[in-house]
Amino acid sequence: AALDDPEEAVVARLSVSEAVAVIRESARETALVVVSGSGISASAGLATFTASRSGVYERARKRFKLKQGIDLFHYRFYEERPAEALSFLAQMCEKAGSCAPTPTHEALVVLERTGLLRRHYTMNIDGLHRAAGATLWHARCPVGRDGKTVELHGSLLELVDVDTGRVYAVDAPALARLKARRFPLDALEAKDPLYVADYRREEDCEDDEDDVQPPSRVRFRVMFYDDCEHDRIVDSEAIFRLVAADVGAASLVLWLGVSFEQSASCEYLRRVQAAADDADRHVTHLIVNPSLEAAFNASSSLDGRHDGDIRSVQATSD
Repeated sequence: AALDDPEEAVVARLSVSEAVAVIRESARETALVVVSGSGISASAGLATFTASRSGVYERARKRFKLKQGIDLFHYRFYEERPAEALSFLAQMCEKAGSCAPTPTHEALVVLERTGLLRRHYTMNIDGLHRAAGATLWHARCPVGRDGKTVELHGSLLELVDVDTGRVYAVDAPALARLKARRFPLDALEAKDPLYVADYRREEDCEDDEDDVQPPSRVRFRVMFYDDCEHDRIVDSEAIFRLVAADVGAASLVLWLGVSFEQSASCEYLRRVQAAADDADRHVTHLIVNPSLEAAFNASSSLDGRHDGDIRSVQATSD
């Protein structure tokens, strides 16, 4: 939760010029690790998830008469109302497809091409990093093992057949059917898949009997909270091994457009700091956000369990 008075938090505040100096100094020693959230896509015209009046969660709350808008992104809602959940995601996909990458997306690609970016972990599912030219990391595809951007929560640009694990690119006919609350399986089966997503290593749900039918055989490759089909969406174990290796070789982690108002981003911060602790490495977390509360939320999320060096700059990532 955000603190009552952000001005009182014990977090080092930097000016933009000071933050730039910290980044340059770190880049001389080690390649940068970046973690991004929906704030980096705001200037493209995409709503952030947590904005009080115009955010994705607030729109979902009003449209589906939910107690909390975040409920739409829980597997429970998808299980009970799959067509509505997929239709909402289809509209998000269509909106994202009409937007251009922001200066932040483009700057991250420049960092990648100049060798200054070790890794970019993004919670975003909008695909604007792809449109900017970022290379994607993928544990199971040989061509993806050297990619620099890791999609922590999947992508609106891909559909997955949860029976087979085959992943397909979203196209206009499939998107139109999903918006109309119809499922596009027959349209996909004739296409060649991009790759196969099968990361089954542990049980994510109590009920995992073979005869349990999924809410929809085809869905966006997007992670829901408490997702019972997690093993068709992302390879979390491989991702966290990568995090440990990247953070163990870093001196600075840039957090761009992350508010730390959601449990997932706070957990990622704790995992990053734990990886630094395990490697006995001092890592600075530089939080770039127009709201001072982001740094406070981040500092609070560590709960004294980890000794994190958190600094903030009150600015947009652009």
